[in-house]
Parts: sequence; C-alpha cells; structure tokens
Amino acid sequence: VQNRFVEEHGRHDVAVRAVCERHGVRYQAFWALTGNRRILQGRAVREVAKAHGASAEQVWLSFVQALGITPLSGTTDPNHMAQDLALPALSAAEVERLQHLIG
Repeated sequence: VQNRFVEEHGRHDVAVRAVCERHGVRYQAFWALTGNRRILQGRAVREVAKAHGASAEQVWLSFVQALGITPLSGTTDPNHMAQDLALPALSAAEVERLQHLIG
C-alpha cells in the first residue's frame, strides 16, 4: 500500500498500517518528510538528531523504517539521495519516544 504518511491522514494511517501488518502487506509512505514539518521541527526529533549528529529528516526517515515502513523519496537531488541513505541507527528507546508523536 502506498499512502500519505501525515498527521492529518488518520493519525499517520494507524488503522491502514495495522491492516497491512496483519496481512503481511508492505506499507510505503510518501510525504514522510514534507507532510510532517511540524514534527520534524519539534523537540523530540531535534534532540534525537543532535544525539546522532544527524538531521531531523534523517532521524525521521530512520524512525519510519524502524516501524517497518518503506519511505518513498521523490528527490532528484544527488545530495539529498545520499543523505536519505545515510541514516542513523536508532535505539529502541528512541523509536519508542518518537512513536508517541504518531499515536
């Protein structure tokens, strides 16, 4: 399933993601970055990013992947592509902390 992974879209598609997980269907997220600017600018993401020496965007993409979601990137910028692949490994505690942001 490809869908918008944004707060306004059913609390980050919690119900759809649950159905996907139950049936072994991969959830692919678009707008994972552009649809979550408020969260990316928030304290929790910024603190985790600082701890890893990474950008908020890198932390968010790593978090999304930790949830078993494939984030889709529409960038054509080689620098952004490289940044999208250089993601920090988040601890279970960091994933749990960020999980509270999406319900």
